[in-house]
Amino acid sequence: MKNLLILFLLFASSYTYCQNKKIICEGIQKRIRAMVVLSGKAQFEKISKSDLLKHELQIKLSDPSFKIIGFLASYDCHSRSISFDINIKEYQGNKIKINDSFIKYIWVGDYLEFSCINIEKNGVRFIVPEIYFKVTD
Repeated sequence: MKNLLILFLLFASSYTYCQNKKIICEGIQKRIRAMVVLSGKAQFEKISKSDLLKHELQIKLSDPSFKIIGFLASYDCHSRSISFDINIKEYQGNKIKINDSFIKYIWVGDYLEFSCINIEKNGVRFIVPEIYFKVTD
């Protein structure tokens, strides 16, 4: 019985930990500007596919007193499906690493969106407005 109780407590604590790390898309929006940085350079409106493949992508905030918890990245997945079909991946932290499989299949001309950017300060979570980029050659 004691082992069962310990097992239950371990499960409950790990479940709570996982739930706290989940990216949320509804909540209080904070008017903090998010920017995407590749190879130390801020990106505006367009991102080169070759730069996406060669450099780690980072999301940075205009107010560094907030911590980025995670975000969703998405683009059209080109399945040729009749229904609206997009490729979405959830990221913890503020980076997409070099050679991430998600980035490999993006096409020139796609729009890359970063949404549900979850930030936190003093234990309170907020959401930053999404940002979009056209992928260029």
